[in-house]
Amino acid sequence: MNGLSLYTASDDRHCIYLLNAIIAYQRVEALPKLHVLDLGLSESSKRLLRALCPKVILLDVDRSIPHWRQNWTWKMLMMQRAAAGCVLYLDLPNLALLRSPKPLFDRLSASGHLLFENGQILADITPSDYYAKFGLDSTAAATHPVFGAGVVGFDSRRPEIRAAIGAAYEAALQGLTLGRSATEHNPAYGPHGLIRDCRCFRADQTLLNLAFRRHVPGLVILPSGPALGNGGRSDSPGQLFWYARKNPEVFEFSTPLPQAILGAGFSDRLRFVWRVGQIRSRQRVKGLLERFGLLSTARGIVRGKK
Repeated sequence: MNGLSLYTASDDRHCIYLLNAIIAYQRVEALPKLHVLDLGLSESSKRLLRALCPKVILLDVDRSIPHWRQNWTWKMLMMQRAAAGCVLYLDLPNLALLRSPKPLFDRLSASGHLLFENGQILADITPSDYYAKFGLDSTAAATHPVFGAGVVGFDSRRPEIRAAIGAAYEAALQGLTLGRSATEHNPAYGPHGLIRDCRCFRADQTLLNLAFRRHVPGLVILPSGPALGNGGRSDSPGQLFWYARKNPEVFEFSTPLPQAILGAGFSDRLRFVWRVGQIRSRQRVKGLLERFGLLSTARGIVRGKK
């Protein structure tokens, strides 16, 4: 699709998965224009990215925002700066392309947005005081289905989309991405003690859902199964993406190594191969421990509890 721009983000820890996702994509078809928000990439990772995708555009994050790194605030900062036209944000380090995504691109071009449900409703992820901040009636909005923030497509040329992205951006600047639910166990939500009064506060996802509900008439949220599956590689016929979420099996796409990686510097190439081997070996050890019922004991030893 002409005029489509792909956006994603990565730090150095997750770049190995991003590189693998690019390889998987290129095994299906050529990448559209790719923008990568640099959340802390090493020079070696940048060289590998450029070897795989010579026209990749590396974006600097706005570090003047004190909480830019916390709770995916950077995502709203990036979306606000996205190029005019059809934009598809993908959590590429978590994904592998299985088939051509052209049907998704066509739908995005036609409707102006591309969103996929995640099984929640707005009340699950929304603190009680957030509805008013976005000009929504809590009673009417609470039962609306929620879309995930890992695959978000929008046409930034449309006024209603610009309004939605702008509203999410302004809310992020005000710190509304910060905090966590009382029962949250995901360490990614940070050590800050701000507790949000909802079952499952989702930071960037919460703000984007509220903003799109407020500003986009006729919002359509698609079922995720046909395009994204349910965590597996072959959950539905014609599945387009595998939401692998760092499953070591996803590195099968990097075997054999593509010619572009073989053309990278020796030390960068060695780093890539070493890291892939390290991840796969760790998974094999984990599998053996699980097989013999020793995984919890091993974790306790590593954490110094046994």
